[in-house]
Amino acid sequence: MSEIKLNFAFLCDLAFIGEEGKLCIIGIFKNIKGTTFPLKHPLMYVVTNVSVANSGHYEEEIRILRIRDKAPIVSPVKFDVNISIKNGKHAEIGGMGRITDATFNEAGEYEIQVFINNEFITAIPFSVIAS
Repeated sequence: MSEIKLNFAFLCDLAFIGEEGKLCIIGIFKNIKGTTFPLKHPLMYVVTNVSVANSGHYEEEIRILRIRDKAPIVSPVKFDVNISIKNGKHAEIGGMGRITDATFNEAGEYEIQVFINNEFITAIPFSVIAS
């Protein structure tokens, strides 16, 4: 069994840490609409939160792929965190991947894939729709 447990994962317009360390998530979405292709989406965030049971180094990687052929849409977003767990409890890792100017050449089904230490954690499906 994995030492990593997914708490949540969202695709949204904006995410930031606000007053008192509160996570602020604005505009969770599952569809991107456009009239012409290629379609450039200027800004989106992938927000994740996982619990880990062991101290150590963790690398989170976020990928965006077109589902039909697994073609990558942007270069993977990666970030590292070192966790020190005391008293046998778990710790949470929160990630905010900022993705700018993602270009979609066609309408269709896509997904965000989240990996931690090369272990697949979750996929967030979304659609790009011609309107």
